[in-house]
Amino acid sequence: MRRMTGERGYISVVVLMVAGLLAALVAATMQVSRPTAAYARLNVDELQADALLRGGVAAAAYSLFVGRLDPAQLAGTVVTFATGAVRLSARTERGRIDLNGSPPVLLAGLYRAVNGRGMSAQQFAARVADWRDANGQPGPNGAERPQYREAGLAYGPRNGPFQSVEELMLVLGMTAEDYARLSPHLTIFNPEGTIDPMSASIPVLSSVPGMDARQAQELVAALRAEAPERRAQNRQLQRFSRFLSVEDAQVFRITAEARLLGGFTRTAEAVIVQTDTPQLFDVLAWVDEPAGEGR
Repeated sequence: MRRMTGERGYISVVVLMVAGLLAALVAATMQVSRPTAAYARLNVDELQADALLRGGVAAAAYSLFVGRLDPAQLAGTVVTFATGAVRLSARTERGRIDLNGSPPVLLAGLYRAVNGRGMSAQQFAARVADWRDANGQPGPNGAERPQYREAGLAYGPRNGPFQSVEELMLVLGMTAEDYARLSPHLTIFNPEGTIDPMSASIPVLSSVPGMDARQAQELVAALRAEAPERRAQNRQLQRFSRFLSVEDAQVFRITAEARLLGGFTRTAEAVIVQTDTPQLFDVLAWVDEPAGEGR
């Protein structure tokens, strides 16, 4: 496991100590929606792991929003607390295609890039667009309430923004297999719809019209070789500027892996956004993975 040093742009031990102090303060005030009854079943290990995860996310937020650390440099960082340690990684949420903010051409491109099979790429994009738009008129290849009823469904499109990526499962024609292929590359926390190539997966970059997997890999390699202040001048990036951007991110997806001194482990994924409040950030989403012993 790697610790960050003051060299090569990594944050220093002093910053981590400050982050740890901040974590203790922020963890006490973070408001994350959880069923109250679930806490009654938590044992001591789970409670301690939960505190580690919250502290780790707070430390990551401090590093990203105050220390201005590149999220790629956070990968593999370990923050130590009294009861255990947390391994952290981060990606900007602009590395994903937004169900509400991205244009249909990117949605169709992603469906092709992941080899979706339940419908055509045009149908997928059109049905997502019909789900999120405010009118009840189906677009070409789309579907509104009459088409859902014809398919035997008792509901129709929301005619409003997606409230979660999981809501995609309700879209007409969506299969579990296609959802499994698509969901790792989708979000509802990138409303501007542009993609950060430094954090995007190859399928996401391959969704951009005129860009294939080879070009995507070459672009990422070129951007990583450039100084941050010069990345926006990259010719390939400028060519696809309608869809790609390397502007500073405000929303990040943090993966935190907690391990107690006794070996108990737990992992969580949090989506955080910077705020101007003393709390520094808000948690937009939080998902726990199953706990384990000595994994």
